[in-house]
Amino acid sequence: DQLKSRVGQERFINLAGTESNLVEGIISRASAIIDGFASTRYQIPLEVTPLVEEWALSIAELELYKRGPGSQVPEKIQDSYHTAIAQLADLAQGKIGTGGELTGRGIVPICIVSGRESVLG
Repeated sequence: DQLKSRVGQERFINLAGTESNLVEGIISRASAIIDGFASTRYQIPLEVTPLVEEWALSIAELELYKRGPGSQVPEKIQDSYHTAIAQLADLAQGKIGTGGELTGRGIVPICIVSGRESVLG
C-alpha cells in the first residue's frame, strides 16, 4: 500500500498491473538488499524506522519501474535509488544509523549526527 501510495494509484496499476506476485517479489528484493548491507555489522531484520522505510520504498520503486512496460525509469527515481544504496553502504561501514536501535555483531555501532559521532545503544 505504501508503494502504491508513493507511485500513485494509476501509475502503480500501469506498472504492476494486477500481478501481486510481482509486487511481493519487488518488496522481497528490497528487503534482501537492505538486509545484505545491514548484516555486515548488525543483526537483521532491522527495526523499521522512517529511514529504513525510505530505503525500502526507494529500492522497490526502482524495481517496479524497471519491470513496467517500456522499462523507462525516471531520473528522480534513479537518484532516489542511488541515494538509498549510498546510505546503505554508509550503514554497512558504520557511518550512519537508522534512527532506531541497532544491535551490533561484536562492534560498537557508531552513528554520525550533524558531524559528531554518537554511540548507539
